[in-house]
Amino acid sequence: MYLGARVRAERKRLKLSQEALARRADVSMNVVARLERGVINDPHVTTLSAVAAALGVPVSTLLGEESAPLVQAPSTSPDKDEERRATGLSHWIEHIDVRARTWEQRAKDEENPYLIDWRVAVRWEEDVAEEALKLFEAAEGVASALVGGGAEGEDVEALQRLEGAYNRLWSAKRVVGKQVGKVLDSFIDQLKAQHKDEDVIDIEQARKERDKREEREEKRLKLQRRTG
Repeated sequence: MYLGARVRAERKRLKLSQEALARRADVSMNVVARLERGVINDPHVTTLSAVAAALGVPVSTLLGEESAPLVQAPSTSPDKDEERRATGLSHWIEHIDVRARTWEQRAKDEENPYLIDWRVAVRWEEDVAEEALKLFEAAEGVASALVGGGAEGEDVEALQRLEGAYNRLWSAKRVVGKQVGKVLDSFIDQLKAQHKDEDVIDIEQARKERDKREEREEKRLKLQRRTG
């Protein structure tokens, strides 16, 4: 199975359209289509990492290599198991960093199409929040395996780097939230000036839904966070 076929298989597994995957990966739909058709056989590492992160899999999965986060079968060598898990954690740290940088850059882009309309902005923020949680849960699964196996040496260093990646992830998510909040404020001011009170109510309702989502996310994080 070639690279494009793996991208297509992972996309269909998540029941995503090419457009939805492109939006998650912050690439054009044409790039996704060309990847899947095999027109692009050697994509730039940044593009490949972004697509892998959007699909919730390591780059190695798309390249057809053994993927530590997805390995379930026991090995005859405990040391090899630990090595694969540590490598897998490095993959997730890489994905988290790529996505965090992408979100933060996009949030600060004055021409960001996701910030032109308040409804689109709210939907984008929801997508970012959901993907951030999925990345966190996937990385925590690998980290928990390392901790459970008695992490030491390079494993401890990887876990420390993971905490830094988490900080960058949540920071980028906050930047997105801040920009979306500004979009909502701007639209409210415009609508009030136009005396469109019903539209203002819609935005205020969206704000309440944002607050509820934040509460749900906090609960989900607490459930997933390892105690070790």
